[in-house]
Amino acid sequence: KAGQILHINKGRLHAFRKLAPSTLCKTDCHFDLRNKILQTKEHLTEDICFSIAWDWMYKGVTSNGINKEVSGILECARLNREHNLQSLAIPETCLLFLAKQSIATHQIETKINATKSLFQMDIPSQPKQGARSEPNAKTVLCGILPSLTNIVRSHKSAAKRSERMRSGKSSSKVSIDSHPNTWENPVTSVVDPYGAEDFSCKICGEELSNVYMHCDGCEKLLNKDYNICCTCHKEGKYNTFHQVNPFTKNQDSMLNHTGNMEGEQKKQLLRSIVYYMLILHRMFLQVPSVLYSSFPFYEFAR
Repeated sequence: KAGQILHINKGRLHAFRKLAPSTLCKTDCHFDLRNKILQTKEHLTEDICFSIAWDWMYKGVTSNGINKEVSGILECARLNREHNLQSLAIPETCLLFLAKQSIATHQIETKINATKSLFQMDIPSQPKQGARSEPNAKTVLCGILPSLTNIVRSHKSAAKRSERMRSGKSSSKVSIDSHPNTWENPVTSVVDPYGAEDFSCKICGEELSNVYMHCDGCEKLLNKDYNICCTCHKEGKYNTFHQVNPFTKNQDSMLNHTGNMEGEQKKQLLRSIVYYMLILHRMFLQVPSVLYSSFPFYEFAR
């Protein structure tokens, strides 16, 4: 119904069915329910139906519980990558922001507790009945520390590998951007740096939370974003064709992501040779005919 709010518990499979004025088969599970709702309506019209979903991830209360919840959702994201599936959640981004918020909250709580101890006695108070149990910042930080450590280590390893590839001799050219995408103006930027749709690996669908690889050729030639995770780049999967243009599968760098640097360089060299040959041919045809009178092989040259 319009304005109806539905809460779906964690891990529950769910599907939505639109309420249409058409009749259902008597064996349908929604036959009686639909007929009751349609009888209350004066006009049986096809209404526009849409839903707004707020996806959330349960954090937990104790340090052990938070550790299990966070590590579980990260493990699900890893399994999705192995099966070439994109996760609906963005657990790494949420974890990084949770750590940022919890550190700031812990610093404030520490200052407040230090100030209270100077002026008044610390008398324990009973929690209000029905109040939600919210863990303090220190408990949250202790719970997310193992998973956060693994994420930060993987990001630092990818950054060091990019530095080595940029300074050393490598077949693939790597450059490091001067500022992150989160510094872009959200009003003028065409992508959302915190969204799973824009910042997910084009190959495996993994979430791009912090460090990732970006194709400069697609941005400059096609005005498109081709972002992949550091794992796929390390495995050399960027050397594959990816269709960016929805109208053609032509393996041309001016139309799609080809992933073949040597082949594109040869094509570009061939284009340049043909281009300059055409220019020379046109210049040769525009020379006045008087100059050809002293040329013995005029017919052959022309």
